[in-house]
Amino acid sequence: MRTSKKTQKYNSKLLILLTGFFCTLMIGLTLYYQDEQRTLLSYPTEDNESLSFLSGNIEPKTSAFRGTIYDRNYKELAVSHLLYKLYCEPAKIDDRSDPASILANILQEKFKTINDKIHRPGNFVEISANLSFEQARTVEQQQLPGFFLQPYEIRYYPSQTIAAHALGYTHKGQGLSGIEEHYDTILQPGIFSTADLPEIDFQSELELSEGETDISLTLDLDIQKKMERLLHKYLQKRSIRHAMALIIDPKNGAIYAMGSFPSFNPNCFWQVDEDRRINNLTEVTFSPSLIEPLIKKSLQSIENSDPKDFLSENNLTNHLLNRAYSIPFEQFRLGSGSYKFDNRDKQNNLTSGMELAATAASLINGGLTIEPYLLDSIYNHTAKHSFYRSKIYDQRMQHRIFSPADGIRIRRALSYYIYDRKNDFSLFTNSVSRKITTGEKTRQATQEIMLGWSPNKFPQALILIALKYDDSSGVSPQNQPNISILGDKLLTLLHETCNRNYTVQHPDKRNPRNYDRLLATRRLDYQPTHPLTNQPDQFMPEVTGLSLRQGLKILDKHHFPVNIKGSGRIVKQDPAPGVRIKDVAECTLTLESSI
Repeated sequence: MRTSKKTQKYNSKLLILLTGFFCTLMIGLTLYYQDEQRTLLSYPTEDNESLSFLSGNIEPKTSAFRGTIYDRNYKELAVSHLLYKLYCEPAKIDDRSDPASILANILQEKFKTINDKIHRPGNFVEISANLSFEQARTVEQQQLPGFFLQPYEIRYYPSQTIAAHALGYTHKGQGLSGIEEHYDTILQPGIFSTADLPEIDFQSELELSEGETDISLTLDLDIQKKMERLLHKYLQKRSIRHAMALIIDPKNGAIYAMGSFPSFNPNCFWQVDEDRRINNLTEVTFSPSLIEPLIKKSLQSIENSDPKDFLSENNLTNHLLNRAYSIPFEQFRLGSGSYKFDNRDKQNNLTSGMELAATAASLINGGLTIEPYLLDSIYNHTAKHSFYRSKIYDQRMQHRIFSPADGIRIRRALSYYIYDRKNDFSLFTNSVSRKITTGEKTRQATQEIMLGWSPNKFPQALILIALKYDDSSGVSPQNQPNISILGDKLLTLLHETCNRNYTVQHPDKRNPRNYDRLLATRRLDYQPTHPLTNQPDQFMPEVTGLSLRQGLKILDKHHFPVNIKGSGRIVKQDPAPGVRIKDVAECTLTLESSI
């Protein structure tokens, strides 16, 4: 009996100790959780300031952004900005109607909406998102107890669908496709090894210091927009959905413009269907027979044999393609692992539009293979220095597939074959049809190509456009705009723009207009672009006199790019009201302040 009492007494003490331990543990975890929440919401910065300017941009002093992607004229293609979310702790707010009234005025929202959120149950409640720096600073100046600001970085593509397949997109700060994925290590803030970029001349530097690194592409945004606008209108007139376009320097492979149709908006990539994600430049779906006449004419000029016999014996097209340098498509791919990126489908005798262009370039540049590329230079903010593309690297990537003398003969032969003396450019068009069997169904598919270069004697730019469609889709070459008409317009454009000088100095700050545009578009509901249908004609609405936000909300449903000039209310629009929507490729709004 005595032993039993001792045991009970011991067990009681042990139970008290264990209870005390678990209570202390729970209190500690609760305090830690609350502290973590406060740390998350009250973003710490230097000098005990919640918000501050840095180099004229809207960002906390300690923030390091993902690098900006520019075109060759340092126009922003992809840029990161800070927006802010506003939270509150309802338990710490005594009089809730007063802060609701103040915030409704600052955020331009209804008093009832904010007041209802403040009265919601919970430890932390989100009051509003997408606050600008000015709004966040004004909220901070009110010193409202129980309210906290959380900054967050957002990736923005100012040109929307323009060059979307080249740029790709990001999610939670990580590149998931296109240039964003291929150069993700470089664009991420932090130190990186220069060995990761052999195509850039780092002047013996082994690594770059921690901080932001921007990249500049060979793309020309003006050429890209004009190319996409002309091609978009052409595809609409012919009701064609799938196409690709590429403009390159045939001497070295620098890409001035590249587009895949249908396109998508990388600002809302999660709403894009699989058909729009496919990059038609790298998809292995085109027939090499599209450029077969050019290859036959080329080899006929340098070989003393009947080209038909040579074709039947050695497969003339593949003979040249097999000698061309294999293009690394990783930098152009879209998606993560869903496609097989081989440059040719040998079993079905298919190739990609990118390789068709590279092969054609070898015919007119004297017989050198090229590797199409987009990266032109990088700029490190810590070093405050630009590093440019290595000429040695590009020369090492080139291989000769026939002699310089034969190269001259081939270019002369092609010039005589397709030269337009009036406009000083060469233009070639062709089409092929083949039967495609899927299961028990067989369909007839047609592909068309337009290939041209300018000027004729010493080509500075080569353009390739390829279309594909099923004959059962209602598309017919009869009574339709000829693809050569599109070629004339594009080659004239190239002759005017490709040789102009371009900006070489890196900007000292982000473009504030793109930030204003980001704020305007964040409030709009995105609707994905629908395929071409036989809907009744729609006409351009009038948006003059409206605020930018109201105007964009009206225009957003038509899914064309909108250019914004100035600030304030809309005083002018181009195209004018009443123009048919199907004839509109982009819209320009001119804004003017009433103050």
